[in-house]
Amino acid sequence: MNYIEKLFKQHPFIYKIDGEYYAFGNNVCLKCNHRIASLKSKYNTFVQNSGKELESLEAWRIFHAVMFEAEIIRDKSKVYDCLEEFTRIGFNEQNIKELEQQIDRYIDFFQTNDLLQYVK
Repeated sequence: MNYIEKLFKQHPFIYKIDGEYYAFGNNVCLKCNHRIASLKSKYNTFVQNSGKELESLEAWRIFHAVMFEAEIIRDKSKVYDCLEEFTRIGFNEQNIKELEQQIDRYIDFFQTNDLLQYVK
């Protein structure tokens, strides 16, 4: 399975590509055009804590805050075909590599901090 297919099977999450924020995940593929102040803060907290040893509950709070921002965007949008919408965005090869690195960071943060216990 390639990264993009994996991306749209994950929980909605925020990714930053070329200085722009995007919500990608299950049923969401959109550039973020609103709620930027809180989104930036929550995303930056996630990035700053990636790779650190955290208590599981604290890690969940950080992860969930970013996931919640993406869920809000998902719930306000109507994207019917995420792969088609992703193609329409038109990322270049460098953007795709950056996204792949961020997907790896997402997975690592999730697994390292044992966050599966918090997901219902």
